This record gives sequence, structure tokens and C-alpha cells, in this order.
Amino acid sequence: MVLMDRGYNQPKTLIEQVKKGVSLVLRYNPHSMNVYDEAGEKIDLYERLRATAQTSHHLPVRVRAGGEYIEGYVHACRLPPEQASQARRRVRVKAQREGRTPQSRTLFLAEWVLVFTTLPPTLLPSATVAALYRVRWQVELVIKRLKSLLDLDRLRTREHSALAELYLHGKLLYTWVLEKRARCRCGEDWNRLDQPRRATPWRVWKLLHQELAIAISGVCHWNLVRWQACIEVLQERPRQRQLQTLPERVNRLIAYCQANGLSNV
Repeated sequence: MVLMDRGYNQPKTLIEQVKKGVSLVLRYNPHSMNVYDEAGEKIDLYERLRATAQTSHHLPVRVRAGGEYIEGYVHACRLPPEQASQARRRVRVKAQREGRTPQSRTLFLAEWVLVFTTLPPTLLPSATVAALYRVRWQVELVIKRLKSLLDLDRLRTREHSALAELYLHGKLLYTWVLEKRARCRCGEDWNRLDQPRRATPWRVWKLLHQELAIAISGVCHWNLVRWQACIEVLQERPRQRQLQTLPERVNRLIAYCQANGLSNV
């Protein structure tokens, strides 16, 4: 089973994944992907949801691309009044920034959490689907931590380069070491999603990241007597272009001022 964000509302992609035996749970965006009934007629979710008084609803649908289709279900869960008001406000703000007026159907659909899945309601009812999808945000937070604390998205190479994959795998390996160290410090269940959180992952990761950086560099065990040898190793190769230096006359003037206790020029 794969949890997918609304950016993947692409029928061809979804059909390809189902062919591979993947079960999908996808935040459905009615503005970018159409769904159809068994007769091939387009389903208008706006009209369907307006006609129901239920706060939780699901309906069988089909997703088509070319001559192929997959069957699934759209689960609709209405937001509580306060959250629905916030959702409508976000739609209005976005529309204002883009210089347009939001449609009434857009404001209405903003009050609902819509999730498409290929799993039947007998296995995952609407409430379970909505709760499962909310867990996806925890994955987003992990990625945000990786970007913020470990610069996961900053690779010292060109896009699509083989070296980029090497850098990324190295950072993921470091992340695994970091998480393993966090479990050693805080316990195996320190950051489980099925119980109250014991510590803020951001703070724990940041602290352990600093600890690991010192451990990897071995700064606590450096032999300061060998600093001169280190400088020689770190020296750059000779440059082709000659470096610019101060004229000899200026160097003599600086030496004269220093010898006579005058201000440096």
C-alpha cells in the first residue's frame, strides 16, 4: 500500500501502479482528475455531496486513462465547522493572491477531505482511510527535518548525475545512524505514532547531529602537535594564474611603520 499526496492525481500513473499490484491511498483533487461511474459518466462530487446530509460518505468510482481504467472508492469526510472555516479562508487568500474570485463549488469542496483508494470500504472504512492519510503528514515532517537539519536537498553535484545518487544514499545512511542513535538514547518506542510523543524529534535530532559531527571528525582526540602536518596535507595544488601581491615599495613602507611604531597604512 502506498500513501500519495494530491500532486499524484494523474490517472496514467495510478493505473501503472495498480498494474504492479500496489494498493493506493491518495488525497483526491477533484479539480485535476475526473472520476466516472460504471456507465462511463463523469461523477460530479459537488452535486453528490450537496445532496447528502452525512458527514462521512464513500462512493465507488473509476479512474480512466485512454482505454484503461481502475476501480476504487472516493471517501469524503466533512471537516468540523472551525476547520472548514479555516479551509475556506485559505482558498480565498490563495485566490486573492492570484487575482481571481473563488467559485462557490470550490469553497464547498474545501470543507471536505477527499481520499481516493483502491481498497474496499469493508477493509478500510472512511474514518480509517482519513486517519491513515493524516499519518502521511508525519512523513512530511521527517522530510522537513532531513532538509532543515541535514541539508538532504543540497547535493554537491548536478541534477540527474550518478554522483547525486551517491550523495543522497550517503545522507540517508547517515540518517539511519542518527535514528539508531536516537533509539539508543531515548528507547525503541521514543517516537512511535500510536502513543503520546515523549520528546520533540527536532530537538533530539539536532542534539545528536552535533554529537555525531564531533564523533565523526574525532575532534576530541586530535593531536595538536600534528597541526603543521595537517596544514601541509590541506594545501591546494599550484594555481595556473599568479596571485596578486602588494608592490615591494608598499611592503617596505609597511615594514618601516611597524618598526617605528606608526599606524599601519
